[in-house]
Amino acid sequence: VLLTSGVTTNVDSLDINSEEDKTLVVSYNGINANVVISTTAPELVGVEIRGYDKYVILNGTYNKNKVNVYAVYANGTSEKVTGFTMNDIATGVAGTFKLTVSYTEEGVTKTAEADVEVLPVTALHVNGASNLITKRGEALDISGLKFVVVYSAGEFVEYRVIQASDVTVEIPDTSVKGD
Repeated sequence: VLLTSGVTTNVDSLDINSEEDKTLVVSYNGINANVVISTTAPELVGVEIRGYDKYVILNGTYNKNKVNVYAVYANGTSEKVTGFTMNDIATGVAGTFKLTVSYTEEGVTKTAEADVEVLPVTALHVNGASNLITKRGEALDISGLKFVVVYSAGEFVEYRVIQASDVTVEIPDTSVKGD
């Protein structure tokens, strides 16, 4: 049952900005109900990383915008927060690295860590090579080739297509007979 008329409260007279607990009084037909409202902020007891990229490719850029941090409070509640600090993930070497976040509230700082895997290159596929035909002495045109780089760690695999202009290719001298 939703009461839409005859209900009165003292909500307009409560000063939520003071530090004392407040009592909200709700009245209906001469019957009162009291609700104590605590205006004291709950104590920060921890932080959690609940959503982040667990993988980044070798020499890639780690996407910090996908990291979600939650403050955890002594009263059992938690909320998503901003304003946290985070370390950079070095991607120049394959392996497992620690993502560390810190969050400060009311002078209390809490830290959490999670593993991020920098994926190594495990394979390179070249598509379109069967169409590469050139005459001796002519430049070899590789612009039609597609390169697929495979990054992998265990069961997780990521594929990236790269352009010929982003690849260093040793082009044989076609002016002489041979391979």
